[in-house]
Amino acid sequence: MMRIQKLFIHGILTSTALLTGCAGIQQSPGFTDVQALAVTHGVTRIHWNQGTSEDVAVATAVRQMLADEVTVDEAVQIALLNNRNLQSTFETLRIAQADLVQAGLLKNPVFDGSIRFVGSGGSDVIDAGIAFDFLDVFFIPMRKRIAEQQFETQKLQVTGSVLDLAGQVRATFYKLQAAEQLLEMRRTSLASFEASYDFAKRVRTAGNNTLLRVAREQTVYEEAKLGLNAAEEEVFSLHEQLNVLMGLFGESGKWKIATRLPEVPEAAFPDTRLESVALERSLDLKVARGGIELAARRLGITKPLGLLSDLEAGVTSEHDGDWSAGPTLSLPIPIFTQGQPAIAKADAELRQSLNSYYSTAIEIRSAVRAAHTRMQAARNRVQHLKAVILPLRQLVVDETQKEYNAMLVGAFELLQVRRDQVDAGKQYIEALRDYWIARSQLEQIASGRMVRGELAPVSTMSESPSNNTGGH
Repeated sequence: MMRIQKLFIHGILTSTALLTGCAGIQQSPGFTDVQALAVTHGVTRIHWNQGTSEDVAVATAVRQMLADEVTVDEAVQIALLNNRNLQSTFETLRIAQADLVQAGLLKNPVFDGSIRFVGSGGSDVIDAGIAFDFLDVFFIPMRKRIAEQQFETQKLQVTGSVLDLAGQVRATFYKLQAAEQLLEMRRTSLASFEASYDFAKRVRTAGNNTLLRVAREQTVYEEAKLGLNAAEEEVFSLHEQLNVLMGLFGESGKWKIATRLPEVPEAAFPDTRLESVALERSLDLKVARGGIELAARRLGITKPLGLLSDLEAGVTSEHDGDWSAGPTLSLPIPIFTQGQPAIAKADAELRQSLNSYYSTAIEIRSAVRAAHTRMQAARNRVQHLKAVILPLRQLVVDETQKEYNAMLVGAFELLQVRRDQVDAGKQYIEALRDYWIARSQLEQIASGRMVRGELAPVSTMSESPSNNTGGH
């Protein structure tokens, strides 16, 4: 009997020693994998700031990029190196690794003890015991596989956050570029409206104009000042949005942007197999597949556990004059539940993950088509404005100028066609902006990440002086 007790105790202690080895946590777990994965999805460089000498080199690189006019690619790179939210996201890798290490450890045993004092010269009774979750020994490998899958999923999600940030910076940068150009156009418009208003006042002073016409010209001029004020506010707001995305403040936030939107490339965006490529490279689908595997493994643990989820085994001893010891076993009595709710929950989670996977695939296909349609529509607008509308507006201005020189039309007509030319220029800038935003969205989806958040073109205050001047 004593030999059996010793073997039982020895087995428990040995298994505990084997399964609770040194639990080491790496300084930057999984980051190398995230870096490699990000490269395959079009991101060249990311950095995890952890107080190393490399941090100094990164800060120097950021300052150098801010020294001259910042391009869209430089803005993206600065954000990937300097954004604090992204740095916070990197820390989730350490959290996931800590969970992985914890999954490979036995639960701490529970010590239970009591003492009963006996009077009249009798011996005090001492009870002591140690118990631990017996089934934990057998389910550690499966639990570790679940934690490993969660760690791999976390790497994908962190990489997705990298691509999200890059996409947000690109879209905001194009919005700012367009806002800068539109601000310049509004200043030009304001000068034109001011000249028209001044001319109307001079003609009125000479007795050759009505008060109504002067009032109309003043109305257009005053509304143009409001439009300029709104445009200046829009530029400031977008600049600050980029400061947040790039992690800049103070003097470093006073950088200058390359103010001109690039022209639409001559070559059309390749559209062959776009949906297939997006599905093949999709991080979202990989995350969804990881969810399916996690749900399946949880179901695999839940089913065999059944009633035995709280099974405990251990050793107890008693001192009542002499010491005695022996094994203990704690087993729940299946009166109110036989484990069906836990199994049903795990099964439902698996089905939920499967449906989520297929839903994500459908969403990706639709997003690819929608982004491509928006990009192509914007491209067509740009080309039509550039090839047809802008030349026509220039022709109208030139011919009106000739008629004005020949005193066939008045100054008001000449000023009006010039304002119309400015409006056409605004439409061109907005179409360019829409094209580059839609293209950045399509590139992000095709590279493997659904667009998160609102990256649509900003709404601008419309200015239609031709509708307000009346009679010109």
